[in-house]
Amino acid sequence: KELRFDIGCINGHSFMMVDGEMITELQDPNPLKPGKVGFSAYCTMLEIKDIEVRDLYWEEFPQEYESEF
Repeated sequence: KELRFDIGCINGHSFMMVDGEMITELQDPNPLKPGKVGFSAYCTMLEIKDIEVRDLYWEEFPQEYESEF
């Protein structure tokens, strides 16, 4: 079965999505500095293809709403 993984980390806010569904999300108080990407295939059959490694960024987007009550 082929799966799509989207994995990222922005300022210690890490997340992983599988086939578009958020699987895990956490805040790391001591994040690692940007660097290398690694894969481990211990006791599994793993084929990696179409990989993209990109720098991520975020912009603050203030939102507000009017109460309906």
